[in-house]
Amino acid sequence: MACNSGAATGSSLHPLDSLAGQPQASSRLTRALLRPSHAYLFVGPTGVGKRTAAMLFARALICDQRGCGTCATCRMVLGGGHPDVRVWDVPEGEKTFKIEIVRELVSAVQRRPFQAERQVHILAALDQTQPAGANALLKTLEEPPSSTTLILLARELENVLPTLVSRSQVVTFGLTPPEAIEAHLRAALGLDATRARLIAHQAEGRLGRAITAATEPPAPPPLIELPPGPGLEAIAWADKLAALPGPDQQLHLAAMLTWLRDAAWLAAGGNAERVVRADDMARLHGAAAARPAEQWVRLAEAVEAAREQLERHANAKLVLDHLARELVGR
Repeated sequence: MACNSGAATGSSLHPLDSLAGQPQASSRLTRALLRPSHAYLFVGPTGVGKRTAAMLFARALICDQRGCGTCATCRMVLGGGHPDVRVWDVPEGEKTFKIEIVRELVSAVQRRPFQAERQVHILAALDQTQPAGANALLKTLEEPPSSTTLILLARELENVLPTLVSRSQVVTFGLTPPEAIEAHLRAALGLDATRARLIAHQAEGRLGRAITAATEPPAPPPLIELPPGPGLEAIAWADKLAALPGPDQQLHLAAMLTWLRDAAWLAAGGNAERVVRADDMARLHGAAAARPAEQWVRLAEAVEAAREQLERHANAKLVLDHLARELVGR
């Protein structure tokens, strides 16, 4: 099957109240329940909660009480078994939605709902749809069945066919401040303050990434190892990091960035209670005493620049060699 049912991570809270850190999207979707449109386009970076929001919005659309969270309908949606809420994902091993998948979606849209008065179809990656598929979907948006709502997810509006954008209600999702993520992790998942703060900062504004990290078995943060010296030592440090898979490179650099920002904060006289890497407090105090805050800020900026270059698929060896020289002061 090209489609599957999906479920949102959540509880019996009103569905739109649980969109932590997305007040504008929450308000927009709450108003939309009064007069639902035929198509919505959720736009925002990966991991900010678009998919969860889509499932919660779908639950509210087909529940008689607008997403009470306790009725049989809501339980079926949350459990991924409601026949009138279907999620369409890019098939495993593929990079795009092919025209055949979109045609299957279009055919399903034309059928009447099985149980509820409305059916909801969620296309999980609109910006990964082939041009022919996007054009096929456009015809459905031009003449949508009254009993169907489409929720389309995309990372960037620029990658979506303009005619699809014009025929959809656009709902924007932004990065969530770390303080809001930390508060959500503590309130909804019961995390202690130290772990919640660490996960919130490493999630970089992506609540979905934070929830995933919080619900997995705790893993020790990567040990922060700066290049021990210039020359061959710096090259060896860069080689070791460059040999890691791309995601692991980013994980280590993200942890390093957090550590350097903590060092800068302490060096500037900041309160230790706000330190994210509290597990490495002794080394951080030593680092803060060894250099002024301005130097730690400069190093953090160098790491951040390296991460951005790697995200743009720059040559890892060259990027990390340059970063090593920056970190040892050359």
